[in-house]
Amino acid sequence: MGRPVGKSNKTKQKEKKLERIALIKKALELGVTTRAGLAKAADCTVFDVGSLLTNNPDLYNEYKVRRRTLSETAADNIEDIINDQNHPNNYAASKFIIQTYKSDIDKALEHQDSDELNVEIGKGENSPPVKISFAKKDKKKD
Repeated sequence: MGRPVGKSNKTKQKEKKLERIALIKKALELGVTTRAGLAKAADCTVFDVGSLLTNNPDLYNEYKVRRRTLSETAADNIEDIINDQNHPNNYAASKFIIQTYKSDIDKALEHQDSDELNVEIGKGENSPPVKISFAKKDKKKD
């Protein structure tokens, strides 16, 4: 007796994998950029999406490009809103950015406990930080 007619498990798994890859590509084209969203679109787990991305460099590169494009578009939109004083969300966006993302000076001022303040700003790889010192001076009495 020979092998039963039909597809082997290996063939079925390969077809399922190709089907999921196609569904993920379609979801990426539609703007889905989260692994959870891709898993839902491909009817699989987030782990399966991770494995498919890891084992398919072209698919992973497309995923990275879509994510980067989304991030850059969002950053551009936020910048446009903040720079346009007539935009209806200008105040809310500006307030959110200021409250959420603190600069080195903001952090130093929040933790200032004495009459003296020393701040280092802009620690770069190739340049030393800029040091700013503030101190309270006593008025001289003559």
